[in-house]
Amino acid sequence: MKHLVAIVVIWVFFLTLLPNGTAETKGFEGKIATLRVNEVGVAYGPPRDRLEAEIIVTLKEHPENALGFTLRADRDRAVHEGNLKLLRDAFAGDITVNLLCSFKPENDNGIIKRIELAPYRDIKHVVGRHNLLILLIDPALPDHMVPRDEYREIIERVMFNDNRNVQNYFLENSNDRLIVENAGILGWYELDNPWDYYWQSGGHTKRWKEVITKASEDIDFKQFDSNNDDKLQPGELAIMLLQPTFPTPEVWGGRVRTITGSFRVDGVLISKMLEVGFSNTEENLGVIAHELTHLLSNAEVEDMYFDGGFYYPFAADDYSLMDNHSNNPHLDPFWKIKLGWIEPRIISREGRYRIRNVEQHNDILKLYNTKRPFAQSEYFLIENRWPGNSYDEQLPDRGLAIWHVIEDPSKQIPQQALDILQNDKHEVARQYWTNANKTRRGVRLIRPFLDDTHSDHRDLWDGSEINQNRVSLKWADGTASGFSIRDISSAGSTMTVYIDVP
Repeated sequence: MKHLVAIVVIWVFFLTLLPNGTAETKGFEGKIATLRVNEVGVAYGPPRDRLEAEIIVTLKEHPENALGFTLRADRDRAVHEGNLKLLRDAFAGDITVNLLCSFKPENDNGIIKRIELAPYRDIKHVVGRHNLLILLIDPALPDHMVPRDEYREIIERVMFNDNRNVQNYFLENSNDRLIVENAGILGWYELDNPWDYYWQSGGHTKRWKEVITKASEDIDFKQFDSNNDDKLQPGELAIMLLQPTFPTPEVWGGRVRTITGSFRVDGVLISKMLEVGFSNTEENLGVIAHELTHLLSNAEVEDMYFDGGFYYPFAADDYSLMDNHSNNPHLDPFWKIKLGWIEPRIISREGRYRIRNVEQHNDILKLYNTKRPFAQSEYFLIENRWPGNSYDEQLPDRGLAIWHVIEDPSKQIPQQALDILQNDKHEVARQYWTNANKTRRGVRLIRPFLDDTHSDHRDLWDGSEINQNRVSLKWADGTASGFSIRDISSAGSTMTVYIDVP
């Protein structure tokens, strides 16, 4: 299975019925803004089994309007979806879609209904080989740990050499689609000025530039400019600056940094890098994997933890690296799909389904109603989180994780926190809700229990537990989705579930 994205030019014809009943054809030039092929039988070329695509068309003469629809084709037969007829032709490495659209009187007499792109649809996939260069800094700060050879060994082990390391984490999470290559671990680099010089306004940027410039004597940055545009993007070379900090029991910390101004080394512009500080010899790959996900996705992947420390019953918490990374759990299924690592199984028929655990199989089910407006903007994902012997080993619970995804929170999520809990924690939640990013508000873990005694040990659906054998799913507006999940098996490396569909 391959997930392909193509941008092609099409012609859309609208049949406008005249008063005498005849049809006048008008042609508008349009562009396909989004084409997603979820399932194809072969890597390239005409799909042999099943084609499922979502297309958003923006009209050249009416840019304020957009037309969206979902298409299905079975082998060589095009399938109607409403009034849409699909004629498609596929070529190696590309897909061309020709559309013939007609609107009948009962369908608003040819009036286009506005359908907007959801904010996540154009996220670039993070796949293939990505180079990572690590630069070690001696900050010469008072009370900071002095660089030692043993620290380098720890870093090499955490990144590439241990049984569980950052490189292997991404391999497992991405189904071997993302390979983080070791482009070198260089340093320690000493700074030219006293430590307090860099702790003034603008001093951090000076420190980053100084270290990268020193590293250019040991490595040619231009060699990583794969498209020769004289700009070094994180997808070509991810740069991580790492330095020891205070000798405390705290875990490692990091952040993606933007280098202000026009900074060039070896003829290439460098604007983003990752800065990591470690405070002890305890290995913590979770924080590096978390921050690298930010960097490699060019900051498209967002944090999922809630600022302010308030209680939020739908938070991902220990079940996504982008929320709580302390135990380095797997990434949630939403981001795995968006990064191009997984193609979910689309559930369109009622029946019993097997779901294998994500550690070994990355098995994900997707439930959405194609007849509903914004069909691809709101849906449900189901995965089996089973603490095996890898990165999910320390999960506090086991069973099915059911996620409710709303890709356009501005349209489908209230502008205030959901009125679930009437207590002071909920009042605190109201203060932070409107400032939360769209991922925090729009990717929700549906728990079996919602109360103010929130526990990570009661988050997943295990059929052997009381009141955890059935759930009827609702859309964000509170209406019934028509999807029910029942007859859930006991938690295990492989689980079964019966799914009712609308």
